[in-house]
Amino acid sequence: MKLSLCNLTLTGVCALGSGLIWGCAATPASYTVKQSVLPASKPTIDIGIDPSSCRLIPRSKVSLCWNANDAIFPQAKKFAMSATPLSVAERKRALQIVEQALLRYPAPLLQQNLKAVFVVETLHFRGIEASGTYGSDRVYIADGGEEKNYTSQWITQVFHEEFSSELLWRHQKLLDKAVWQACNLPDFHYGGDGVGAIKNATDSTQPLPEWWAKGFICQYATASMEEDFNQLVTYLFSNLPSDRPALAASPQLRRKAVLVKNFYHKIGMDIDTPVDKHQSSKAIRHKIVQQ
Repeated sequence: MKLSLCNLTLTGVCALGSGLIWGCAATPASYTVKQSVLPASKPTIDIGIDPSSCRLIPRSKVSLCWNANDAIFPQAKKFAMSATPLSVAERKRALQIVEQALLRYPAPLLQQNLKAVFVVETLHFRGIEASGTYGSDRVYIADGGEEKNYTSQWITQVFHEEFSSELLWRHQKLLDKAVWQACNLPDFHYGGDGVGAIKNATDSTQPLPEWWAKGFICQYATASMEEDFNQLVTYLFSNLPSDRPALAASPQLRRKAVLVKNFYHKIGMDIDTPVDKHQSSKAIRHKIVQQ
């Protein structure tokens, strides 16, 4: 399967404030269901972060973990969450990819919003396979190996997308949902959630100019506002400012991109600029894009 912007893990509708986040994720072969494991407002301390199967990154204080027992899911029984362990042969590659992805973020932002990334071979929710999810202070990523199309690009973008949901959950007041909705056509309404999009066969992840013209990266972005946010975040992370044809083609996407950039500025990050290890996150917060 060829990898493109939207052929990556896809988060679904976010019932902000409910404590549970339903959605969908894409594996390289199929779509599957996912959900947040815990309300983001309740940190999970060190549950499931086993020093014997985790490596702490000094810069960010984030643990990269490869254990897959029920302890990594604080509410495993309630939500029938399960995983199978990452293969030993895949461990080095996967952790290097995630560690590289973490370098896109200022250390203070990571320290304040993320405790651990769990990379497993397979990830399940109530018997359905998922490629990624997030819960409270952690991100979960499935990696079945490069031979199954879990490329470095795939894993990197799964991380960015899942972490964007975590950040949106934690800082939801920093994104004006009414202004975001106003970027869409007046008669447009999101489909409801990712599961519904799949059932209704409106889940195409192919980025096409016809969707850009309507203000979306791809069809799947029309499933929910969180899907829309995630797809645009991934696009901005994946393409240099000089190489973003979707934004060039769509005034609606340009306005949404301003909202995304402002959101990230407010939490201490310039999404367009590689992080300098000496850069002050406080200074970044004051660099707010003009709307």
